[in-house]
Amino acid sequence: MPLDPPAEVGAAVNDVDTPALLLDLDAFEHNLQRMTFVVRSAKVRLRPHAKSHKCPEIALRQIQAGAVGVCCQKVSEAEALVDGGVADVFVTNEIVGKRKLARLAMLATRAKVSVCVDDADNVDALSAAVSRHGVQLECLVEIDCGAGRCGVEPGIAAVDLARRIDSADGLFIMLEGRVKVFVSDAQGHEVILGTHGPGEYFGEMSLDTGPRSASVITLEPCQLLVVPKDAFREFIEDHPAFAFSLIGKLIARVRTLTENVKSLALMDVYGRIARLLLELADEREGVLVIAERLTQQEIANRVGASREMVSRIMKDLTTGGYITQSREGIVLHRRPPLNW
Repeated sequence: MPLDPPAEVGAAVNDVDTPALLLDLDAFEHNLQRMTFVVRSAKVRLRPHAKSHKCPEIALRQIQAGAVGVCCQKVSEAEALVDGGVADVFVTNEIVGKRKLARLAMLATRAKVSVCVDDADNVDALSAAVSRHGVQLECLVEIDCGAGRCGVEPGIAAVDLARRIDSADGLFIMLEGRVKVFVSDAQGHEVILGTHGPGEYFGEMSLDTGPRSASVITLEPCQLLVVPKDAFREFIEDHPAFAFSLIGKLIARVRTLTENVKSLALMDVYGRIARLLLELADEREGVLVIAERLTQQEIANRVGASREMVSRIMKDLTTGGYITQSREGIVLHRRPPLNW
């Protein structure tokens, strides 16, 4: 049941009910700008801890100023932040217990959620929870830096736990929704490898013992069927026909990646954008239409270019009458010219 606000706009300070968060807006905005300047100057990413304010609105302003997300300590805090519109939350603690793990997994259907682990049994429990809800959680190994409270010893123990996390992967079959597959670096630069929708699957690379080759994040609410790695392996052994289907899928993806590398090496930015638009378009009543709403940053991430360059090219294509952009997607009225 929602609580009444502790005060109304214009109320005297003495009339504010307690407890209440009071903010000096001038000081807050000054600190926010200063932190943004320091972080950008150092060329690092910032993820502030929400325990200093426990306020979704402040968290959103921190993200608008350049933070990649926020941290919190408990599942209930993560739920409050996501309910307030925060899309990327890192729970900087180990979460145990079936009910809390189920709540954490449910939360991952609405936002990107990360959590700390320091125990192999906890990894297995997390894996079971996300499998039941058809989601992915990013797990970070917590290292004991000497406090003796949480974390594993640095070195072999940490590596073994990281391998246990990797081994918990399986095959994810899309039933509803849409996800994107991407790779990124420590500075947050991202390249989108593709998107998957209903009927498609990902995670087949879990069959080997190597590290993940890419990351996956939902673009909209999704429902997935998760097949644990061991069950996936047994299914392939018992159904050779599926193995041939899987090989065909992998071959198609290798061909796509080969074409992407070829275009990055041999095409200019305009050529890569034109190729992407034509690949994504479907013919509807004689007109080529891209139904998904692509932002300029998403196009830039797919073709390996800056958003500014994509903006210039898309503007020229629109001015030239080649495309029309709207909230529903992009319409290609005619094939883009060979050269820009």
